[in-house]
Amino acid sequence: MKLSAKQQTSRQAQRVLHDFSLALRDLLPQQEFERMTVNDLCTAANYPRSTFYNYFEDKYDLLNYAAGQVIVRLDFDALKTLPEAAILVAAFDRIYQLIDAHRDYVTRVLTRNAECRARSGLSDYLLATVRKTFVDSFKTKGQLPTELLIDHCFATILLVLRWIFVDEHDVGLDEAHRYLASLYGTTLISGGNEIG
Repeated sequence: MKLSAKQQTSRQAQRVLHDFSLALRDLLPQQEFERMTVNDLCTAANYPRSTFYNYFEDKYDLLNYAAGQVIVRLDFDALKTLPEAAILVAAFDRIYQLIDAHRDYVTRVLTRNAECRARSGLSDYLLATVRKTFVDSFKTKGQLPTELLIDHCFATILLVLRWIFVDEHDVGLDEAHRYLASLYGTTLISGGNEIG
């Protein structure tokens, strides 16, 4: 993003960022992100292209900004002091509940953007953010590097969420917890890297 953190706090900047985020949110269920143009976003937000480029490098930059706003809502920083296993469950619960609260919208977006670069980019962005947030909270007891363990744990969370929400299996939160426990138990505990 082209603005510094200080510049983002002005009322005008907040309004423009909000308007472009809403435009992206409204367009995602209607068309593939890969086919979406900056002109489409500008038309939906009611701003000229020059305004868009004053704030963002390209549409992927806007997508990263919007994803960052979602991650802020998940408030992962508040989980840093929890034990490792509790971090995993709490992070899973927050993501699950956010998606579940907007299930129809998420289903439309994911259906429209099934195999696009933007979707894999969002997963990568989420994993990178999680790694940065929790690297000091995880202490491995075995031979695995901390970053690898974090990547594995959160990739497993994303795998279960994808199975529930993208592949549309009707699974409640308690059942999803059992899936996570089984997947973590067979991969981490057997390798001598117990979580918690």
